Amino acid sequence: MTLTPRRLTVLVSLALNSMMHAAPVWAAGADDAAAQGDTPVQNAAAPDAAKNEVAEVIVTAQKTQQPISKVPMSISAMTQATLDKEGINNVADLARVVPGLTVRQNSEPVIAIRGLSSTVGASTTAIYIDDTPVQMHNVLTQTASAFPRLFDLDRVEVLRGPQGTLFGSGAEGGTIRFITPTPSLTETSGFARSGYAVTEGGAPSYEAGVAFGAPIVDGTAGFRASLWRQREGGYVDRVDPDTGDVVAPNVNSHTATVGRLAFVYAPTPRLTLTPSFYFQETRRGDKDEFFEDAGLNRSWYKLPQPASDRFTLSALTAQYDWDKVTLKSITSYFKRMQSRTDDYSYFSPSSYQGGSPYLAGDPGYTALEKQTTPQKNWNQELRLSSLNAPGDKLSWIGGVYFSRNKQSFRQTIEEPLDTLTQIAFGASVQDVFGVPNNGPYQWLEQEEFIQREAAAFGEVNYWITDKLKLTTGLRVARDSFTFTDLQDGPEAGGPHNYGGSTSETPVTPKFGLSYQLSSDDMLYATAAKGYRPGGANSAMAGNPACVAGAPGTVSLTTLGLADAPRAYGSDSVWSYEVGDKIKLFDRRLTLSASAYWIDWSKIQTGIFVSSCGLDYTTNLGNAVSKGLDLQAQARVLDSITLTAALGYGDAHYTSDAASGDGTVLAKAGDQLLNTPTWTLALGAQYDWTVGDNMQAYARLDYQYAGSYKGSPEAGVAGYEADLRDGPATSYFSTRAGLTRGRWELSAYVNNLLNSGTLLNRFHDIPGEGLYRNVTFRPRTLGVSATYRF
Repeated sequence: MTLTPRRLTVLVSLALNSMMHAAPVWAAGADDAAAQGDTPVQNAAAPDAAKNEVAEVIVTAQKTQQPISKVPMSISAMTQATLDKEGINNVADLARVVPGLTVRQNSEPVIAIRGLSSTVGASTTAIYIDDTPVQMHNVLTQTASAFPRLFDLDRVEVLRGPQGTLFGSGAEGGTIRFITPTPSLTETSGFARSGYAVTEGGAPSYEAGVAFGAPIVDGTAGFRASLWRQREGGYVDRVDPDTGDVVAPNVNSHTATVGRLAFVYAPTPRLTLTPSFYFQETRRGDKDEFFEDAGLNRSWYKLPQPASDRFTLSALTAQYDWDKVTLKSITSYFKRMQSRTDDYSYFSPSSYQGGSPYLAGDPGYTALEKQTTPQKNWNQELRLSSLNAPGDKLSWIGGVYFSRNKQSFRQTIEEPLDTLTQIAFGASVQDVFGVPNNGPYQWLEQEEFIQREAAAFGEVNYWITDKLKLTTGLRVARDSFTFTDLQDGPEAGGPHNYGGSTSETPVTPKFGLSYQLSSDDMLYATAAKGYRPGGANSAMAGNPACVAGAPGTVSLTTLGLADAPRAYGSDSVWSYEVGDKIKLFDRRLTLSASAYWIDWSKIQTGIFVSSCGLDYTTNLGNAVSKGLDLQAQARVLDSITLTAALGYGDAHYTSDAASGDGTVLAKAGDQLLNTPTWTLALGAQYDWTVGDNMQAYARLDYQYAGSYKGSPEAGVAGYEADLRDGPATSYFSTRAGLTRGRWELSAYVNNLLNSGTLLNRFHDIPGEGLYRNVTFRPRTLGVSATYRF
């Protein structure tokens, strides 16, 4: 179905006719919110009386409630209403408007804050749902941390810079927190939203969801439940590489289903219990990738590549308030299952033929790879924090944390290996690999690792004077990592087992000073450490292609190795930041600016063994990331609001690194990969009154990301001239809406100028020639209707 102007007019008319008179319900303004303790306060729009002021979000970035302007760190926070207004539906959309946050979109998103990006080892960015971390170790650079879809959230917080003291391992570059609404004991509220959209050259999309909360026993018990489903129509066609005929249209559809149920029970005024359950399942029909030689959004893959990602989060939060101290316990269990299928029909021949993706005499050759990645995390945090009255000079928080993360990985490859070895080498599988091809898998790998962390942490704030505050914090952890690895099949040289363990005791301190020049102006400076834990590598010595490959490829032999290193250690950062947060012109303008310098040591880096298409992780080189970010929001008139977010970052190696045989693996001065130097987001919104108590708005948003480096420079392993320079991008979107009472109707256009910028060029093996890429979703027109109560 095409969304013609006539059909759009009909949809608008139907929604307007259904609008009902209803008085809006407002929450307390930000300045009236409690600034101490953990009692939840929901973020909402500011009341009419404060329309001339820029609204302020209440955050819990320091595990206590504060207006964002009083938090001495670089932080961005967006409420559900803001996410809806700006059309932000996922983490990639979020990265376009948050300075310092970048997402490299491929088959899986790779996220980075302030240039600290990695596709191997542990995540450099901690991902939290409420108080539970859900990030994971990367496996074969093709898995990613769980990212909740953005429906029925109180807010999203992006904390830039290491957060090791309060948020532990993995919060090396920063932390992203998805905060869900807390059920109310006294009020009934909720909303319903539905939408429909069409994408140019693609299939239609739709969404429908509802959230509702109410007291069960007034003042004692309450609940909140939500359910949402979205389908994004595909826009990539799989075509026959010989004829160009469409084999399957719009294959890269995505479907998401999200549900949440939470209760709150307060048997006494001091005790609150909050059990909750979160469910999310996403399914992908195929990858968003296309082959450049086939044409924009046309794929030459021979086989479908579906994927699914399902996770649940069960949590119980208990809080007890004394007169001066709050005790809070968070117990959670996170369970996740990822599965995916990949077409290796070009990859396998490239690996054995030095880059040629085609088998002579067998154009129909296909190879199928499958992966499953289960994850089970137990987390327990117990913390005490002070409840402070105005004028108190000392506030503090301290606690203990325990986690057990069990992650598994199973990979199989099915292919006619006898055909491949005969064409590539003129020999049988037995002759090439030394073992017979007895099937059904030509490669089988089963990994399992368990990561345990036990930590004690604390942070103290002391007001030296009425304006000057000192902050000190410390976290001491004990991390252990154990793993087993089973490989089998002829490509692994037959069955063999592998395993090992590592342990360490990281210490992450924090120091900070903040000075309150006035009630609306704060200066701050911080120094903080962060880290991510080490891990282990799969064995490669059993694969003859990894040991010594075709001429011109990188193999274990050319790297001077008998096998991949069994384990790799943690890496760490020291971050130094200064910043200012100020409100001007009767709080019509808010500014937040910061400058930072980050030293990154012993970087976990992936080394690609191109002779067999595998990689291993090792610690090599040091780097520095330095830059600034600026956020501004201004209500220039009662009807006009402007926003701006600017990010600048220069991240590069500061030392050389080489393998045992002298192969250069990192070079001082070379930029870290895949993060742009400049990012910019601009927004403008105009609000006005139309007719009978009806409000209207129109907004325009623009996002820019500068160019980046996609491969190391010449002379460094992995250099490819055709991948070196990634392009700058520009992206426009617009939205207009009408609100009347509880109803809101909006229409939007995403990718307004239909940008087809090629975002991420890659191929499997150097010399292969089959370049693939991804681009923005083509221009999409849609309508959305929301009812709030």
